[in-house]
Amino acid sequence: MTGAESDSSKVGGQAAPPASTGAEVSTIAESSGYPSGESPQEEGISSPAQSTYLLRAEAAETTWIRISTDETGEHEYLLQPGEQLTWRASSSYRLLIGNAGGIQLYLNDKPLKRLGETGQVVYLKLPDPSLLHPADIELREPVKRP
Repeated sequence: MTGAESDSSKVGGQAAPPASTGAEVSTIAESSGYPSGESPQEEGISSPAQSTYLLRAEAAETTWIRISTDETGEHEYLLQPGEQLTWRASSSYRLLIGNAGGIQLYLNDKPLKRLGETGQVVYLKLPDPSLLHPADIELREPVKRP
């Protein structure tokens, strides 16, 4: 499935203003974000058997985000503090985030490193192992020693 499984409002057809403009979007109560009977996969991002990725965004501050999954069309959202979004993709995500310090991303339930400061705009392409915390990186092959 591609697209957001969300409890947030989509900004339809128009570019959303950056979070610093004070634009308002109604807040919707938090939900699990998964269709009935489904749950996120437990595998890490480097698992060769991985068939899909699950990206979750949790907003701590008002944050604007534009996302494309698997090179498909773009979608824009304005998250309010406490809101969450989840997306599934089979190969990749492209994100433009308007308040890097106001959002925490999780790829397959593994937290990504801090993306930037409050108000900072960042562009990401995921998966990107450099954004994982060192303890969360799984090696595909053991290191051979002489």
